[in-house]
Amino acid sequence: MMSLARLSVWLLSIIVALFACAMYQHCVTDDRLDLPVVYTHIVNPFRRILPKVLPSSLIDNGAGFRDAVGLVMKLRNVILGNKGQLELESVHKDKDGNGEIMRHKKDTHEIEQRGQKKGAVVYLHGGGYTFGSPEALSGSVEEFETQTGKELFLIRYRLAPEYLFPTAVQDCVQMVTWLFDNSEDLGIDKTDIQLFGDSAGGALVTIVAIELLRQSDLYPIKGVHAIYPWYNMLYDLPSAYEFSVDPAGVLNQEDIGRYISFYLHGDASCIETKTLNQHLTQKVQNEYRSAVNELGIQAYTKSLEDKIKNLKSAKKYGTDNVGEEKHKKCAKNYERSLLNYQNNILFTPPEKLRLLNKTHFNIYSCEVDLLRGDTYVMVAMLESLNIGHKHLHTGNCYHGSFNDNTSAGTILRGKVVKSINSL
Repeated sequence: MMSLARLSVWLLSIIVALFACAMYQHCVTDDRLDLPVVYTHIVNPFRRILPKVLPSSLIDNGAGFRDAVGLVMKLRNVILGNKGQLELESVHKDKDGNGEIMRHKKDTHEIEQRGQKKGAVVYLHGGGYTFGSPEALSGSVEEFETQTGKELFLIRYRLAPEYLFPTAVQDCVQMVTWLFDNSEDLGIDKTDIQLFGDSAGGALVTIVAIELLRQSDLYPIKGVHAIYPWYNMLYDLPSAYEFSVDPAGVLNQEDIGRYISFYLHGDASCIETKTLNQHLTQKVQNEYRSAVNELGIQAYTKSLEDKIKNLKSAKKYGTDNVGEEKHKKCAKNYERSLLNYQNNILFTPPEKLRLLNKTHFNIYSCEVDLLRGDTYVMVAMLESLNIGHKHLHTGNCYHGSFNDNTSAGTILRGKVVKSINSL
């Protein structure tokens, strides 16, 4: 139960957001989006100003941060008319608490009447590896069951900062492996299982597929659908500068810094190191250049070259309040994780990436998205290595729209449903 003091802080934050919107033009809109005015004038500024007005003791830990995000999500859901939660039931929970598989709760009669095996779609949620759950997003993905005729499963994985990289990856690999191994008992056709996920979940479905397709006879993933995936924790791509202020109020540079600090470092102490582009050691920079050259995708990353040569020119967000030595320490702590392809798709060995040829790989991007460039670089890599894929781009959608009751969300989900049904 939220204390009176904390509730007062939330209410004060809303008032400040409204004031900021009216007086300091914190309302950011984009003609390509169909977001209601009340959203752009309340939720968007509230979302942007929240980290600045709340005490760090409230949001620099996992529980407090998830409380804050949860409040914003509830406000978004009400204003956008997003669907409520489904009634879920647990299918399997690891005995050590390392992940859980859930599904839409069925009545006994429905299960008995089914008879023949069904295909399955498995959803991995986004949230920067720090927040989100099957329950929170289940309403918007219900149509993947009703419109595909397949069984819908949702994966719960452990979150940062309590659980650092690679915990989320390990949990998801373990849960999807269990689903395949127990498909017979679940009445699922193991040759008709597809994965889909958005943002961090889009990266997770890609990595899970790469790991499991090494044994494609045991884990024949039929399709993978990565929706505006977060593939890159390295240099800011051009879209990150284009949408440094997110018109949809969903994702900004400070969020990226927080997610990386939580996921790779376990606390909030290294947020500024990323927002100031000081998070890459010389070794990581060298590996980046080497990967770009070996893949022959310089044309796709040309706009980054000036920033690579002179990182100081890329300092665009925030004020340096911690100093150079702190940044060096954070960058060194990040180094090993950043070089891992499970965090940065650019570092995936070609032989591993080519495993995606054993499935149908679909990748979806939105025009108004800070992470749009992540998809473009991935597509460049796939084309460079002659890996089969399908790229579907939507011009009027934004990061986070996949779960929203807006025209952008409807169009985007419709594209994914159509792709699933086509396989």
